[in-house]
Amino acid sequence: MVESVGYNHRTWLDDDGHPPSEDLRVTERFRRPDFGHLEIEKTLEDPKALTQKWVIPIKLEYEPDTELLEYVCAENERDHSHLVGKASDDKQKKVNVAPEILKTYVGLYEFKPPTHPEDPIPIDISMEGSQLKVALSGGAKYTLTAVSDAKFFFEGAHLEFVKGESGVITHMLIQTVEGDFKAPRK
Repeated sequence: MVESVGYNHRTWLDDDGHPPSEDLRVTERFRRPDFGHLEIEKTLEDPKALTQKWVIPIKLEYEPDTELLEYVCAENERDHSHLVGKASDDKQKKVNVAPEILKTYVGLYEFKPPTHPEDPIPIDISMEGSQLKVALSGGAKYTLTAVSDAKFFFEGAHLEFVKGESGVITHMLIQTVEGDFKAPRK
């Protein structure tokens, strides 16, 4: 059994980008019922972000005549630059952006996760007062904090709005620990 705690704002609970609270606790139970099988039961508990425990069963089978490759997150050098810093670092870079600029970002965008491109995630950018908001898959709205006229952050991700040759916003880049992803405007 492995228990993990101490997650920060850069973690996602799911592919939709829903953030956990600082109370997230992940328990992984490993069981080997016989030689060729491994069962993992992953349980996510977060009373501030989830209404109940989320249990994820994973079943694996041994594949003979293949090489077992180890994956260790700390050895994944392409992510290292994204793993430094704290949420408070971004907040210190906060800038004010004119409402007329913010209004140009309002609209619906579509993100196709690399793991499930057939299930695109709608991203709704709206304005409430003088603040830009983001909602993933019609869920809760999060306030975007500007760090430049086109770059913003919220729980677990950075967003950058990109203009085409005509000067109109064509898409946004979603910058996460896993890499940068494009979400075209609909």
